[in-house]
Amino acid sequence: MKELLEQEFLKRFGTGGRPNVYFAGGRVNLIGEHIDYSGGKVFPCALALGTYVAVRRRGDGERIFQSVGVSDGWEKYPQAVLSAMRQAGIDFSGGFEVLVAGDLPLGAGLSSSASLEVAIAYALSDMFGLGISNKDIALLCQKAENDFVGVSCGIMDQFAVAMGKEGCAIYLDTHSLKYEHIPLAMEECELLILDTKKSRKLSESKYNERRSECERALKCLQKRLDIEALCELTEADFSANAELIDDPVCLRRARHAVFENRRVEEAVSLLGQGDMAAFGRLMNQSHFSLRDDYEVSCEELDVLTDILRRQDGVLGARMTGAGFGGCVVALVERDKAEAVALLTLEEYRSIIGHEGACYRGVGGAPKRI
Repeated sequence: MKELLEQEFLKRFGTGGRPNVYFAGGRVNLIGEHIDYSGGKVFPCALALGTYVAVRRRGDGERIFQSVGVSDGWEKYPQAVLSAMRQAGIDFSGGFEVLVAGDLPLGAGLSSSASLEVAIAYALSDMFGLGISNKDIALLCQKAENDFVGVSCGIMDQFAVAMGKEGCAIYLDTHSLKYEHIPLAMEECELLILDTKKSRKLSESKYNERRSECERALKCLQKRLDIEALCELTEADFSANAELIDDPVCLRRARHAVFENRRVEEAVSLLGQGDMAAFGRLMNQSHFSLRDDYEVSCEELDVLTDILRRQDGVLGARMTGAGFGGCVVALVERDKAEAVALLTLEEYRSIIGHEGACYRGVGGAPKRI
């Protein structure tokens, strides 16, 4: 990818020197969905698929963004990053030209927007000597998404992309931003990511609506409880005070947040113990909660997870990302992974009527390549 991107860059912008090329992966969340904006703990990892950015300085001060094979509307993300930089007082003189490409499927729930934002911020920080830490890049890119793109996302996606580490997932407390890299010691298992090929745009989904419902539930609970976020509650605390939430829809949203947070804590413990079967069962429970209490699944996601759970060698499967389309992540016995992928996609096509796809491989932190 690097060589092809460099060649295209020189073709478009001329031979005034080779560009620097940077990479930032996408992310898959193993468990802990839709709770990063409720102060929950999440467990994502960076992907080997992601965004490549070729950058070269310009002497005339002009700033140009172009792309190869990226759908319309992508320009708002790098522009949002520049706006967030200015708002944070990170301004810099000098022009540049950028060519963006990637192998991360857009609209698949694998954080293509966060990957693009982080790649741009990391590249500009390196090229212009801005010295922005990876953690601050994550916060800056979340600000870009919230304030300038208009998606009320939590910190998980940008943090997972910016702070990834090879062979590890990130156990992140989104309330305190304390985190730990946990080795994915899965000698006998691997992660498969199955794409429904049903695209959804996060800003056009019901993401902001779900966040608002959680905020209403929190305000009801705060009439009695001294809490700042839903995920501060234990399951017992929630059950004892659930009657404070008068809207049944908001009650279900809050129940998902509290119980999902507990599932993350338990899953990380089980991974440390090597109990992958129990880890997989928690993934299944997570999907059922996202389907029934949070209502962010869809037919394609449910069909895929159902097919996977019936396959020999599959320990667990759940939707990952914002939902309403996108991908499923499955924990599969390594020696059966290839057969599981082929059989699952074949049955999915026969039921849904169009092709899906399978992706494999976790990645690490953003880098200059």
